[in-house]
Amino acid sequence: MKKSVWRYAFIFVWMPFQLMGQEVITNEEGRKIVVELNGEWHYFQADDTSEAHPNQSVFNLPKNVADENQHRIWESKQCAREFSLQLIKDRVELVDLQVALLNSAGTSKNRLQEQLVQTEQRIKQLEAELEAAEMRTDFLINIANLPEPTYARKLKKWEQDHPPTSTFSGQNVRFQGKTDGYATTALVNGILLLPPDRPCDGRFESIDAETQALRWETAPTKFFSHTDSTVERQFVKRDFVECYGRLTAQQGGLKFLNLKFVVASNKGLQIFGMMPKDELLEVHLLNGEKVRLFNNQSSNGDWVVSQDAFVYNSIYTLGYREEKLLRNNEVDKVLVRWSKVKEQYEIFETDFLIQHFKCLDALLSKEN
Repeated sequence: MKKSVWRYAFIFVWMPFQLMGQEVITNEEGRKIVVELNGEWHYFQADDTSEAHPNQSVFNLPKNVADENQHRIWESKQCAREFSLQLIKDRVELVDLQVALLNSAGTSKNRLQEQLVQTEQRIKQLEAELEAAEMRTDFLINIANLPEPTYARKLKKWEQDHPPTSTFSGQNVRFQGKTDGYATTALVNGILLLPPDRPCDGRFESIDAETQALRWETAPTKFFSHTDSTVERQFVKRDFVECYGRLTAQQGGLKFLNLKFVVASNKGLQIFGMMPKDELLEVHLLNGEKVRLFNNQSSNGDWVVSQDAFVYNSIYTLGYREEKLLRNNEVDKVLVRWSKVKEQYEIFETDFLIQHFKCLDALLSKEN
């Protein structure tokens, strides 16, 4: 990022200190919070000790997120089991080859020797793959209870640091159908390659107040969120910046991308400034292309008490080229510009726009 918002945000964050393996911080309301090493937290009390803590403020993941994290752990364990099973088979084959080699001669002996070397190499590779799968399982267990954005960042970093070591891992480890109550598609190294489409909930139609034209909208869902690593301990239950998006189709063929930016600070205007009209939003696709969109309306942001956050709304018109690229390609990053700063955010829901276009198409086909 060429210009980071955290230069300004540091003015408004708090300095933590350590207490017996815990961290005590002060939120914007001036209340002290005790954060455990595992991410759980509660409000500080006068008789607070490391042995006794109230449980009423413990952070809990939403059930669907917790289930997804457990599913990923299950997948990783299944992957390790498959490697282990294949390893047993290859070790048995190795013993058979060694016995056969002792009783062979001439051309047959040379052929068996080649097979023996290949089997030994395969066993060595399998042992490395099994160790990697077990390490991944342990890692997934350790991060299972972290907040969603932190979990996604750590998982992505882990996968970047631990890429598949060979093409072999994708040849024998592959599950389909249902196992132990879980439905899975193509799976390699415990990673679900083809996740199922998410349901299109909450779609609706309305009348545009200005044009009186019919309008169809997908339900808003989280597009991305971010907290800088230097202050992520201060945001245990939420991220500093969250972005929710939806697609809108208007009678006559126009389509729009609607984004809502939620900043967890009442200093949002001082930190970010306003969201100017005609300001650029740059969407970076995984295929390397960039889609540039321009904001149709100015937004100074509003403090929303119910969300305890500063909220900006923006609307971007989608032309034919922009729509074609966004509905057919996954998103890698998004560059957002306010009047004071610009920030580039990583996207973990890379098929976010693809899914919303599917939901919008389904809504339009239902009406026609």
